[in-house]
Amino acid sequence: MAETRKNGQVGIVDGKFIVVNPQDGGRYAVLYPPEEGVRILINGEEIETGTRVGEEDIIEAVPLTLMEEARMECKVSPDGLYAEIAVHPRIISQFYLKETEMKTSLKPGVEKREHREKVLTVLDAELELKNNNIVYGVDTVALKEAVENAEGEFKTIAWGKEVQEGKDGWIEFLINPEIEMISYGEEEQKVDYRERFRFPTVKKGDVIALIHPPVEGIPGQKVTGEIIHPRPVKSTRIGYGEGVDPGESESEIVALRDGRLVVNGNHIKVVNLLVHNGDVDLESGNIRFNGDVRIYGNIQEGMLVEAQGDLFVEGNGYGAVIKAGGEIHFTKNIIKCQVEGGLYFALLKKLLPVLDKLGDQFGGVMNNIKEVVSGLSRRGQKVDEKTLILITRSVVEKVSPLIQESITTLEQLLSHHEDPRLNPLRELLSFLKLICFSPAKIDAAEDLARVEKTLAPILNKFKRQLQDIPVFSASYIQNSDIRHGGEIKVVGAGSYLSKLKAGEGVNVQGVFRGGSIEAQGDVRVKEFVYIAAAAEHLAKKPTIRIKVPAHCSIFFHKVHVDTTVQVGKFVYRFDKGYERIKVGYDSESGMLQITSF
Repeated sequence: MAETRKNGQVGIVDGKFIVVNPQDGGRYAVLYPPEEGVRILINGEEIETGTRVGEEDIIEAVPLTLMEEARMECKVSPDGLYAEIAVHPRIISQFYLKETEMKTSLKPGVEKREHREKVLTVLDAELELKNNNIVYGVDTVALKEAVENAEGEFKTIAWGKEVQEGKDGWIEFLINPEIEMISYGEEEQKVDYRERFRFPTVKKGDVIALIHPPVEGIPGQKVTGEIIHPRPVKSTRIGYGEGVDPGESESEIVALRDGRLVVNGNHIKVVNLLVHNGDVDLESGNIRFNGDVRIYGNIQEGMLVEAQGDLFVEGNGYGAVIKAGGEIHFTKNIIKCQVEGGLYFALLKKLLPVLDKLGDQFGGVMNNIKEVVSGLSRRGQKVDEKTLILITRSVVEKVSPLIQESITTLEQLLSHHEDPRLNPLRELLSFLKLICFSPAKIDAAEDLARVEKTLAPILNKFKRQLQDIPVFSASYIQNSDIRHGGEIKVVGAGSYLSKLKAGEGVNVQGVFRGGSIEAQGDVRVKEFVYIAAAAEHLAKKPTIRIKVPAHCSIFFHKVHVDTTVQVGKFVYRFDKGYERIKVGYDSESGMLQITSF
């Protein structure tokens, strides 16, 4: 304590430094400069580090005064629908020394007083908005309030106008197109379990649906004045299938016959429908029908069912031959059956390349005729109707062998199909044979134009139909051969020793044991179990179990050892089991890739 009293001291009282010199050989007090805001002068020299002070020293505190000018900030939202402004006041900051008791070593504390001045005006704010291109939807009351408060916080002062999107044209169905499941109450005494579903039916002349035109949207506007245009609206495109047509007002869709209403997206048709309540067996005989078939029972061993349209079976298939032009749906199992589905769509895939080629050939014929006519005209020769016919016959005769080849291919493809949807093509084919196998029978140049005019709608119709290929679905498949032009779905326990061949993808939601899969789309299997037949063991060569094109992939939630797959030209055999694995071809590396998913 005695030593403390002998050392010098320094403190701050009323903003001034008080210094006491040391006694009896004590140490002088040391004064350090503060962190900021105040300069310390000792005998006229500013200190930058700790400095010894005594009573004889003249110590001055020089407080700093800082001024932050008033300013404004504007920002517009990313969508341009509102703008904000922050008005900052002028801020004058004054520093002063804090009162401090006497110490032998002192680093003064500094405090700051702020004085805020609201110097910006509404006129300044309006100029700031103009500089930031904020010209629409300005709220003058909110702007004035932001200026008067000058709190330095962003406040919304302008609102744009949101765009109101329009509505595309749409179809309003007056008849429910959905298949309804029939439910029976507990109190009902008589229950027909064969009647499980109610299918939508119509009568000739019924108005099936109304076509509503599109509704244009209302433009919006950003705070910068930029107009926000609504997206363009589209009229609904109707696919008029068999049995339907536009009504007199063209805003209606009318049934042309009695039948079952089938709606797939915006494609509407009324089809023939055969309903068989019970098993297909020796008592009922085989079933062949040129429309859709609904069977409320099983298809027994040795029986045949053929439907040119869709086939729905509320039951099982046992040792039967089953064919359908469109969708096939079994609610239960398929055992030891030969099944072909989507035949109509598989045929369309074969027809389209030939029809495209035929269209190009006739386009070439028409161009050749035009060139000959143009050449004669340049030489001053007049081309009358008789001359034009002779030119047409001559050009057709030269190229007829190529066209005859396309016609023969079409005839072969159509020879095993009697679907009435192909009748327009058959009629065109008959006319093509007449003019291409016997060009001398061409009576007018318009005959070729008739071919082009008829072929284009047929091509467009087939292409639209291929956009919605129906699927095959069943709960379980055993010892069966399934071929379908679209996607194959096994939605139950899975499959055992069966072959699946699909024109699209394959999705097995259960366990696939043995057999093989060939698809033109992605293959997804929950669990794949390899089972080798005796012949495969003798061959000592792995049999490819799943095969897809190079642009497709194979997905396994679980796959077992020895399973062999092929993607494009690449073959891979699993040497161990995997879970959640994808096999696909990587075009960049030119290699097969095995990845998790």
